[in-house]
Amino acid sequence: MCGSITISSSTTTKENHRIHAIAGFVCNNQGFLYDSNQRKIFTCKWWDVNDLHKVVKTEVASYYPQFRNNQINAIQYNFIIFSRDEFTRGIAPACRLRTRPIVYINKAALNSILNKATNVTNGLAMIKNLTNAGYKLNQKSTVYRDFHQKLVIKEEMLRAKTLAQRKAIYSRVWRSLPAANRKIIAQYRNAKPASITTVLGFNAVNKLKTMKARKEYLQSKKKNLSAENLKRLRNYIAAKNQAAREARKIKR
Repeated sequence: MCGSITISSSTTTKENHRIHAIAGFVCNNQGFLYDSNQRKIFTCKWWDVNDLHKVVKTEVASYYPQFRNNQINAIQYNFIIFSRDEFTRGIAPACRLRTRPIVYINKAALNSILNKATNVTNGLAMIKNLTNAGYKLNQKSTVYRDFHQKLVIKEEMLRAKTLAQRKAIYSRVWRSLPAANRKIIAQYRNAKPASITTVLGFNAVNKLKTMKARKEYLQSKKKNLSAENLKRLRNYIAAKNQAAREARKIKR
């Protein structure tokens, strides 16, 4: 069991620290409070309101001039997470926190990822972000297999430099695709590819004023670009940085 507790005082003149949060937790069947400012642990049955008030007002508050000497006028629970049966037996079922329902990544979400992805690695990274956030994915489903197939072909289409190359790719794969997928892949075949300047974002780099900003931009592009294009962008930024150094030397 753990929880968050807020203490506050309306009489203090230190407005920047009028409210303070501390954490409560249980270890080896004992209760404790932890104050991150003091980096100190206080023994306390913090789920017992009387014990909580006693420990906070006499021990925790002594560290803070704005809270000591009975200046605390409010102590409240922000949330409590119960994790063991012995702590929840006395709580009515209707009052217990319900488990969040499982939400699967659906076809609409996969289609959105497909539209945004610039390569397979980038698309799978977007899915990983969703699964890390708690969403579920059935990788054995037909929907996911179709998505992955289209993602692989899309990357191949984007790598192709001419319409003839994209048509050759389509001719090779169209028979193995469901009718709906053929239409989507045909759009990638017929689309006019963006120029390398647009793909790499040279115009965005030109607007950045510092080497640090350009470094952060390069870092943000690592998941979206192929190794070849990433190398091109890195070389372009290196040239911009060198030009900036030369300009500073001239000013001196």
